[in-house]
Amino acid sequence: KTNDMSINPSVLLKKPSKTTGLSLIYLQAKWNGNRLLYSSRENISPSLWDRKKQIVKNNQATTKDGLHFINDLISNMKTIVIKAYHKEAANGAPTVQQIRAYLDEFFEKNEKEEKLESGKPTLFQLIDKFIANEILYKGKQKAEGTIKSYRTTKRHLLEFEKKTGYKLRYDTITLDFFYKWISYLRTLGSYN
Repeated sequence: KTNDMSINPSVLLKKPSKTTGLSLIYLQAKWNGNRLLYSSRENISPSLWDRKKQIVKNNQATTKDGLHFINDLISNMKTIVIKAYHKEAANGAPTVQQIRAYLDEFFEKNEKEEKLESGKPTLFQLIDKFIANEILYKGKQKAEGTIKSYRTTKRHLLEFEKKTGYKLRYDTITLDFFYKWISYLRTLGSYN
């Protein structure tokens, strides 16, 4: 039987790497003398971290693959731990291994979805190549204004995914997507 039926995971930064200056974001959860530490697999500059709120200051900061917002990842990790804890607590005090298994499953599922593209860059990785000016136009780099519009479009596409739950992949860019996208842009006042 558990003494404390609550868990409040926190998200922290490790000490910055001496080579990169970046810090690993990790989740920590403590309950009934147990302690779980779990890596988010994401690194950021400590100056971009809000210690009090335990989030990245820039809400638009994405994971290194560019597919998700880091703050969404953090929120998902916390939610998974809380739900897993309460589910397992019905059978007595959960073990660290039990809670870790839920997080492992979450990350494995996401990695499998991203690998479905069979070695091709994902849609967002391709957009990143355009933003980085890796894909030239008639042998020339694109103007900064063009790059800025690519960044804005990527940000809107990520927000669209988050708000609608519509996963953007090459095979989901259909007429259905087009109508949802136009409807979404109208809510922003960006499209008339």
